[in-house]
Amino acid sequence: MVFEKSRKGLLGDNSKVLKDLEDLGQRLDINIESVPLAFTGTLAFGNIAQYHDLDLVFCGSLSQNRNIADKIRQLGISEPSRRLHEGGKGWLIRWFNRNGDVDGTIMCCFFRYGNIKDAPLQQFEVDVLEPNMQIEALISDDTHALYTPTIVTLHDVRATSIGDYSDNIRLPDSTKLVIYHTGSRGEFNIGDRIWANGAYAYIHTPETEYPALLVIEREAARNLTPPWSNFYSHDKH
Repeated sequence: MVFEKSRKGLLGDNSKVLKDLEDLGQRLDINIESVPLAFTGTLAFGNIAQYHDLDLVFCGSLSQNRNIADKIRQLGISEPSRRLHEGGKGWLIRWFNRNGDVDGTIMCCFFRYGNIKDAPLQQFEVDVLEPNMQIEALISDDTHALYTPTIVTLHDVRATSIGDYSDNIRLPDSTKLVIYHTGSRGEFNIGDRIWANGAYAYIHTPETEYPALLVIEREAARNLTPPWSNFYSHDKH
């Protein structure tokens, strides 16, 4: 349900939800009523009386979603009290609104393709070439970094180990990193240096084919240049 319909129907006079949404609009400098937006989690089931965090799904174009995600990321970089650490890591698209971690609501943001044709892996086949490879690389394109699966394009890619053997092999700059779990959404951005461990494969779609490292485990991908110190720790700042 989009925000306008929710406000008239589901939300009614629930001031907490409305205040959280209004604060969201102010913090991100966006017009909430014109942004394609939906609820998920607790609110999607109509439970608006009590909620631990506000689960939102932005359903805009690639550029709209990227613009919003960049603003959220910048909030965390510039205002430490808005940073959310959970599960041993920081989050770049989950944050505290209002006065931050003092009394703020956790804003848990998801992103959906407004146009399903923009999703790059709708029809595809995978040929696994090496089931266990570790790489380091730089990110050259983060267009699909907000979604599940998370997909980023790499350059300066080097395999640092293959199986049980250490190595230093240059891989094609067309290599992509494909992460299947939801924990890395928004974590990797253009210019970041990353480490990852997964299966090296070729992905074949009706339009193209390319090499990729496929990551399943949550701990198997890391940003080596995180936006703040102690990003991968339980410390808050």
